[in-house]
Amino acid sequence: MKNKGKAFKLYMAFTVAAEVISIAVLGIDLRFSAGLLAGAAAFTVNLVLLEKVVYGLTAGKNKFNAFLIQLGRFLVFGAAGGLCALFGVNAVIALGVSAVIFSASLIAASLERGNPA
Repeated sequence: MKNKGKAFKLYMAFTVAAEVISIAVLGIDLRFSAGLLAGAAAFTVNLVLLEKVVYGLTAGKNKFNAFLIQLGRFLVFGAAGGLCALFGVNAVIALGVSAVIFSASLIAASLERGNPA
């Protein structure tokens, strides 16, 4: 993924903006902040693993390894969701916000250079 660094920087900038907006709306809510932090960790790991899955599938090699890595991605999301569920509803909402932010950062990084890969 050519734009991985740009997508990561955009993701972190959007996450900080979401935290600032949440402070304005919710006040200082540590559960929401913990959910954003768990989401940031999960989606950062996801970005690295996603690159390996796409490379494994497009290169025509290691399709089984790509499948196993994909299962690992699901486990990372499950662990982040379980952790957020322990923190409370606001943390789960923050994890959902992180998913939207992650998607937006990938789209924005892809559109900047006109090449989605």
